[in-house]
Amino acid sequence: MSLLLKYNAALLSTIPYTLAQTCPSDTGSTQSTLHYNFVESSSTLAEWTTLSGNPTISSEGVELTINKQGDAPTIETPNYIFFGEISIVMKASAGTGMISSIVLESDDLDETPESLTWSIDGTATRTLSYSDAANGTLYPQTSMQGTIDWADGETDYSQAPFTMVVRSVDIVHYYPAESYAIVMQGGKVSSLPASADASGSGGQERRGRLALS
Repeated sequence: MSLLLKYNAALLSTIPYTLAQTCPSDTGSTQSTLHYNFVESSSTLAEWTTLSGNPTISSEGVELTINKQGDAPTIETPNYIFFGEISIVMKASAGTGMISSIVLESDDLDETPESLTWSIDGTATRTLSYSDAANGTLYPQTSMQGTIDWADGETDYSQAPFTMVVRSVDIVHYYPAESYAIVMQGGKVSSLPASADASGSGGQERRGRLALS
């Protein structure tokens, strides 16, 4: 299941740009806010791209289910996001190895060129400043995959199915644009040629698609 959210790996990450020096342009969005509610409208799922698995709609939202080892149901937004605030209302799957510590609460990720803040139910739980990440060289620029330790051990697939439910996703897009092209130098993003205005970015860029999985 994957914006990319994989509940058997990491509950929320963004699909990153490559670390090559130049990257091809990716489709963005000129909308400053995006709202997806899988309960209000079952057609919301059609706005996302299904990468794998068979997501279904229930009265609680979109269900992403793992039935056996190797399953990885994933859906993602069709467009890239360039800095912004992402809020998700979801119910995590039960089961060891499925990262099941979050149960129907609002997760919030607020990212700017200067800092990245994680919040739960409106309370900031961690903030990472650009300057504190080795002057930006270690500032998050790629996805971080989960480990067995994070999920409290290996999964017993005889206990399947494991289902994650996502009710809604809200995105506040800080720099809307029709498309983005990133230039990487020394592991840092140095410029952003874009087909629409994305000024004010300060030269340090972060983009990605949101995925739920």
